[in-house]
Amino acid sequence: MALLAAALSLTAACAQEAPSNTRELIDLRVPRSFPRMIVPEDNPTTRQGVALGRQLYYDRRLDPRGARACADCHLQNRGFSNPMVRGVIPHVNLAWSYYFLWDGHFEGGLEEAMRMEVEIFFGTDVNRLREPDLEEMFLAAFGTREITTRRAAYALAQFQRTMISQDSRFDRYVDGDAAAINESERRGMQIFYSERGECFHCHATRLFTDNRFHNIGLDRQVAGTGRGAITHDPQDDGRFKTPTLRNVDRTGPYMHDDRFATLEQVVDFYSEGLVFSDTIDSLMPNVSGGGMRLDPQERADLVAFLRTLTDETFLNNPDLGPPRGGGGVELCHSARIWAATSSVDFARAERKRGEIAHVGNPRLRSSRARRRETPGIDDVGRGRRRFAPAREAVTGDVGGLVPSSSENRSNRGARCRATKLHGALSPRPSARTSARVFAKVYASPGHRAET
Repeated sequence: MALLAAALSLTAACAQEAPSNTRELIDLRVPRSFPRMIVPEDNPTTRQGVALGRQLYYDRRLDPRGARACADCHLQNRGFSNPMVRGVIPHVNLAWSYYFLWDGHFEGGLEEAMRMEVEIFFGTDVNRLREPDLEEMFLAAFGTREITTRRAAYALAQFQRTMISQDSRFDRYVDGDAAAINESERRGMQIFYSERGECFHCHATRLFTDNRFHNIGLDRQVAGTGRGAITHDPQDDGRFKTPTLRNVDRTGPYMHDDRFATLEQVVDFYSEGLVFSDTIDSLMPNVSGGGMRLDPQERADLVAFLRTLTDETFLNNPDLGPPRGGGGVELCHSARIWAATSSVDFARAERKRGEIAHVGNPRLRSSRARRRETPGIDDVGRGRRRFAPAREAVTGDVGGLVPSSSENRSNRGARCRATKLHGALSPRPSARTSARVFAKVYASPGHRAET
């Protein structure tokens, strides 16, 4: 009997733990022209871990009220952004990010960022995750059925590392397909990668971001805004993180406060709308004259080039979409809201969104705040004009809805004002040097990539 009891005990223990060698490592196949991806030793990317992270990304059980999931603010067909959620930074190529939020309020790798998501933004109650389907997935991913916020965050980080956008028409042109872009787009590319446009300094490398902070001349009054609100250094006032331009045609409205609805408006701003402030970046061209002063054809060409950065493979990749079955849980709550607004009062849908949205940034600790507490930020747009009308003009096929100027403005306060996690700020090596190298290569007619 003692022998039988010991055998049963051993069997039960084995049922709770799975050997690590059953987990299958994934080759992420990062393009050689991308910076090297750093994967921490304590969280290798495995097929089982990615599957769990994908489930959690779309699963409303991550929220204590069961009201929202990551995918509510990050819609795949919008480049994992959302035009109805204020200040969302797209979830794309975040494996190269080290600072998060527009003002860089949070610093760390994906694991640290996802722990902030799970533990602070969502405030996940692990008891809600202790259901048979998720326990089996945690067992497969981590060798144990014990569910913790740390393991949930690590699984989300693994899934995020698979969200690589690398197959736009621009990428195919760079890789040798000269027919991938037309003449107008090629002219726009030459503006982008030349002193005429100066775009490539900040939107550098194949990531299309230098992962740094810049004051690009949006406002004259910048005291206490942007990165300066975090570092308390006046030289950082008005500086916000450079977003990636990948899939930029799908990720409007634009800027940290959503002030521009279209790419045409963005190019117009850079061409004639720059305003001076004490911390404006030295890279900004002709500030006294308002900007680049592009003529109408040059503006159209530049917008055309920006649209070549749309990666349809990424936007339609089923491996990045909702998992099949969803573990018996209704996923992506925002999809219902978008569908509803195509036929009912928009303001009523906004009130519903207000019920499920996170209002106000959580109190985080920045890199400097690890040594001293910094005040929380209620709204990244605090103290500045909202530019909310830009959101009304955003167009696109999102659940059949095109917001209009009839929106009930009294409901704007119920929106998810918090700047959602994840932007970029990552590898710090000489972004300007690499940008110039890319400029010379990409702007050369009929070039062929050599890898």
